[in-house]
Amino acid sequence: MNEHNRLIDDKLEDIINKRQQELSEGGLESNDLLSLLVEANNQEKGILTKQELKSNAAIFALAGHETTSTLLQWITYELAKHPEIQEKARMEVDKVLENGRKPNYDDYGNLNYINAIIAETLRYHPPVAVVVKNAKKDVQIV
Repeated sequence: MNEHNRLIDDKLEDIINKRQQELSEGGLESNDLLSLLVEANNQEKGILTKQELKSNAAIFALAGHETTSTLLQWITYELAKHPEIQEKARMEVDKVLENGRKPNYDDYGNLNYINAIIAETLRYHPPVAVVVKNAKKDVQIV
């Protein structure tokens, strides 16, 4: 394992151990994807190994980073092509985030136009066009 991979592996190990400790002490402080994965794995009595947890966490991080980056690039492109939409978005941000304050999670639901821009950009330029899955074995759905 090279130095970079070892660094990532060690960091993920630390984070997973912290989440497992929080869980054993009565509850998770975080409500992120990794916390949910660790909690679900705990409820299923360790169906995933530590290495599988780390692998899934790394995939989520990389996939989330790439798709978010691609989305932001397309949004920037589309807003540059449509200055009137850019201005309307800016006005909404100024209205919701009065006095130039920093946004927080609670603001998300109030940014309707921004959310519409995101949804429309995803419709026009999906970061992942096709996801093909193949079943490893036959399953009967009841």
